[in-house]
Amino acid sequence: MENIETDIKKPESKIYMKIGRLVIILVAISGMVWLVNRFVIRSKAALDVATVVFSPRTHYLTAGEQFSQAIRLSAGEKKISAIDLVINYNPEFVEYVPQAETQMLNSSIPAQYFTNRIIEKAESAENGLNRVRVVLVASKAETDLLSNLVFSLNFKVIKASTTVRSLILNEPQSLIVGTTGTLEESNHQFDIDSSQAAANLYISEAKSCTTDIQCGANGNCTSDAICKCQTGFYNCDNNWDNGCESTQACSSVSGGVKLQLLLKLQGINNTPVTAPKLKFKLTLAGSGDNRQLIEEVELTASSANNGLYEGTVLFDKIKPEGSFKLLVKGPKHIQKRFCHTQPTGGTAYRCTSQEGFTVIDGVNVLDLSQVPLLTGDVPIPEQDGFLNSKDVAALKSCIQARTTTCINQTDLNYDGATNGTDFTIILNSMAIKYDDEN
Repeated sequence: MENIETDIKKPESKIYMKIGRLVIILVAISGMVWLVNRFVIRSKAALDVATVVFSPRTHYLTAGEQFSQAIRLSAGEKKISAIDLVINYNPEFVEYVPQAETQMLNSSIPAQYFTNRIIEKAESAENGLNRVRVVLVASKAETDLLSNLVFSLNFKVIKASTTVRSLILNEPQSLIVGTTGTLEESNHQFDIDSSQAAANLYISEAKSCTTDIQCGANGNCTSDAICKCQTGFYNCDNNWDNGCESTQACSSVSGGVKLQLLLKLQGINNTPVTAPKLKFKLTLAGSGDNRQLIEEVELTASSANNGLYEGTVLFDKIKPEGSFKLLVKGPKHIQKRFCHTQPTGGTAYRCTSQEGFTVIDGVNVLDLSQVPLLTGDVPIPEQDGFLNSKDVAALKSCIQARTTTCINQTDLNYDGATNGTDFTIILNSMAIKYDDEN
């Protein structure tokens, strides 16, 4: 009988064990479902989010200037107890300025909201960037914690940039901790909304000064002895000679494509007596309609007394796309086409239709000093694009007449007279008899 009862209980035991295992599995599955719902697939509306906002989000700066970046934190109805924020920046143009711990804690609003600075570290990051990491903790009772606060970090711009630079929160490496008001979430990690956690930096060239007058219209000389625009004015063309010329915020710090030119004129080897400045006609030609003609550009004789002319020219209608050629027409010269930013070869230099140079939105340096502009197309009274017998005859006539008008037209080396030297110059130019075209 005992054996019979034992045999009957064995199947029941197996059934109970299977039921127990099933219950354990169901409980485990339920727990996993709860965890997934709780932490993985909750709707965005249900998440506890802390928002990070950089204020201001745009800075207009000059090279060498230090600035403060305020960072606003908001956790809605929740409270913030600690932050671990990482901010990326380009070290070629921007550097982080460390602060004493007391200074950093006092920079928050309200002051000394954070009680301890655990980490302040600037270091190299990937892709040529640097990053600064700041960890601040508010060791205080929950009743003293806040949902909204501000603190500031200091940076310095190192040099001017022709493109906009940025400070950007590295969200994946950042952390904000606080409380949601429940015991089990007194050390809660918030999701971060970083959609406004970036600041654009427009960095123009610095200009040293001692008085406001040196900074041009709407500019002031700061205590650091550099020019700064008054509130509501902007130096968008990066040129302090005309001060802060715009009342509209800059779309770029360069104001368009600029060519910084260095030109050589045939027959001039030092600063000419009668022409410290000369006017040129320039055409920057890209493909299709991407071209701009400037009828009169004034260039200045170099202070080095080397016979070169220099200046920076703004082409504000040019899109910096594709390749370009530059056509240069002097006041008594044959037009020359340039396809290189630093051409060589002297008067033998030629530019083919397949060649060209690229430009950026900003300053582009063109050293054309090794290829002189040939003289000969004299204004009698207007230039016609050719060096021919009319030009030679006008010069010969002027050697005899010596009137002010004809000297102004045919004095090719700008020494104040038309003579045999000018005649030699025009004869040496006869190999090129007409203007280059695009």
